Amino acid sequence: MDIIHFLYTLFSDSIYILKSNYKWVDKFLIIGTFIRINFKRLTLAKITNLKSEKILGYKVFFFDYSSFCQLFYEIFFKNEYYFKSKDSEPIILDAGSSIGMSVIFFKWLYPNSRITAFEPDKETFDILSKNIVVNNFEKVQAHNLALSDKEGEVDFYKDNKNPGMLSMSMFSKRLPTSEKSMVQSDLFSKYVGEKVDFVKMDIEGAEFEVLDDLCLTKKIKNIKEIIVEFHHNIDMNDPKLAKTLRKFEESDFSYNFHRMGFRKNFDKCEFQNVIIRFFNK
Repeated sequence: MDIIHFLYTLFSDSIYILKSNYKWVDKFLIIGTFIRINFKRLTLAKITNLKSEKILGYKVFFFDYSSFCQLFYEIFFKNEYYFKSKDSEPIILDAGSSIGMSVIFFKWLYPNSRITAFEPDKETFDILSKNIVVNNFEKVQAHNLALSDKEGEVDFYKDNKNPGMLSMSMFSKRLPTSEKSMVQSDLFSKYVGEKVDFVKMDIEGAEFEVLDDLCLTKKIKNIKEIIVEFHHNIDMNDPKLAKTLRKFEESDFSYNFHRMGFRKNFDKCEFQNVIIRFFNK
């Protein structure tokens, strides 16, 4: 079944690459890499404990091979974070960097880009830092911080038996079978300068408070483009998406929703990951 799913994904989602603005040689490199690493995932990775891989000239360290393949699929194959910049040295803020696949993508896209990365989990941050160093990335700063609407320590929930899980969060409802610890938090607005070309934000439910702070401080107006993964209905009793969209509209932003696959039925107040890209008019 795993092989069938891989083949279906390869043929159905290759449209993302073929319609992308990449050079044709890069399109085929990404498709080839996607095939190679998934073949390895389905064979060699099942009998060995692989902790690193080479992709597109970069070396990547990770916790497990399956999550590495998933990140490559989302970031490179579906090119979710692709953006155009007239500046060869765009300023990028990466909120929720995990092991750094997004940092690698941005450096692959714009080698001279200036990136500030944030990751709250210490174990994951260590892998992120290792990937930055081993690839000799310049103009990259990494901060072992959670992002919220306050400074200081905040609750953080993770599954200690599964390090590096992408669903680690400041909200227990995001990861019910988790253990609570404390991590350092800071205001994202403090890191937004007079000009930011691109913000990528995937912070497992904290995006609403962070975006509220950006709007309150007016720092939102300094950002050209933002892509946010909203964790809609993470708290069924406190939906926040509509309020956040209104604030973006009031700040003179337009936006587009990421089109997900068609579904016949939805449950009432169902939790959803919703990707929205905002453009400063």
